[in-house]
Amino acid sequence: MRGITAIGVGLIAALGVRAEMAPEQQRYLGQAFEALCQDEDVRAAGYVMDVLADPGVSDADWEGFLMSYAQQGGMFTPALARFWEFAAGSAAPARQQRTTFLSAACAGAALGGQLAARDKPAEAAACVPALTWLDRCAPLLSARSRGNVLAVLKKVAGDSPVGLLPMLQPTPGGGRGGQLGMQLCLTVGRYLPDGAAGRQQFEKVLRMPGRMGRFWHAHGIFLFDNGKLNAEQYADLDTLFGSVPTALHAIVALIVPEAMGLVGDQPDLMSPGQFVVVGPVPMDRMSNPDEFTPHVGQPVAPVFTLAVAQQVVRAIQEVQFERRPELAVRRDAILHRARGVRERYLRRLVSPEVYRREPDEFLPKAAYLWFIDTSTAFRSAIAQFELGHHEPMDTFLLMADLLSNRETVTPAFSRNAAGVLTGGKATVERFASAEIDYITGIEMSDTFWTFTLNDAGSVVKVRRGR
Repeated sequence: MRGITAIGVGLIAALGVRAEMAPEQQRYLGQAFEALCQDEDVRAAGYVMDVLADPGVSDADWEGFLMSYAQQGGMFTPALARFWEFAAGSAAPARQQRTTFLSAACAGAALGGQLAARDKPAEAAACVPALTWLDRCAPLLSARSRGNVLAVLKKVAGDSPVGLLPMLQPTPGGGRGGQLGMQLCLTVGRYLPDGAAGRQQFEKVLRMPGRMGRFWHAHGIFLFDNGKLNAEQYADLDTLFGSVPTALHAIVALIVPEAMGLVGDQPDLMSPGQFVVVGPVPMDRMSNPDEFTPHVGQPVAPVFTLAVAQQVVRAIQEVQFERRPELAVRRDAILHRARGVRERYLRRLVSPEVYRREPDEFLPKAAYLWFIDTSTAFRSAIAQFELGHHEPMDTFLLMADLLSNRETVTPAFSRNAAGVLTGGKATVERFASAEIDYITGIEMSDTFWTFTLNDAGSVVKVRRGR
């Protein structure tokens, strides 16, 4: 690193190795960090590196210093991030993990300091460097280290959880307003343990608005809508995500762009997870009953729910095709057999050219029928099979397999007499070997159906019963 400034005579006369971090050493470190926050500084960097290498200075000593530094107004800036990058890159392999942890603790403490100013809402410009660094470090740290970083942030931020609502509000006239709250959620979420324990720990640090908190606790997914969605829309989302196993996808957030002051569908957020963009379509806008032929029934569902469901299936497909490439092979085989014949597609109101031009849209668009009413979609496939078109049934079983997570049940959906979305599970049976894994049986409408497949994996015979 090139020298820019000196940080004082006291730093030049740095202390030698000590058994603990003495007050004078903490003072020199504070001066060094102040210098490094401004720009590169050889002397400051050298001093901090010496302390990092000091075997007598423990992680607890460092955490104490970093919390004190942040509580006294210390910042985490891009220049400081560059120092930490240099420090981690220069450390011996055995010490890189520790240096990365301390760098994340530094960013966490500084972020906690920003959040601690309850009378002055945190500003995105001051928080983004720390959030960026925390996001970068998360996959490099052990679960225990991530927990320690979060504990540092919490101690500096204060005893009571920080309210998220002000940071979720759009900035008048544009800006990063609501994105600060969203990014804060996503980044803190990466430092939590998995499962219900992690969700409870989140709200010890950040307090969510009521409905957002309920959705998070139920599904482990952030709902960024600022109250824009109505009760019916929320209920359908709750049912949808309560019925689809979280192990199928990597969805971390549902976002209503209009409510968050975003321009365009893709928010500028850091996360390795998936986002589902939700449009506030009115619940009285319904699907076309002609999606199904009259003799099998013509149920309808809100376009709002179906649009979200298709995005969920896209997210599931992205994850499952990587885990199970054979699913994509089977998809392509169905498309090859169906070609341009509309009657060979489960969802016939979509032009075959759409499927052939965009094969990744094949299953999401077929899912449109699955989430209107799964049993009616099955009856449609049966009716088409009886006319000699086998591909719709192949599509239905592939969809069941995609959503099953290789288990013995798959999600199924319908609406009751009051029009309320209900989610259930359909039992499936499999034929599995080292080479193939197909669903060969499924229970629909209280009847179990068994399928005989040919060598290409296409259904050639359907019968009731096992």
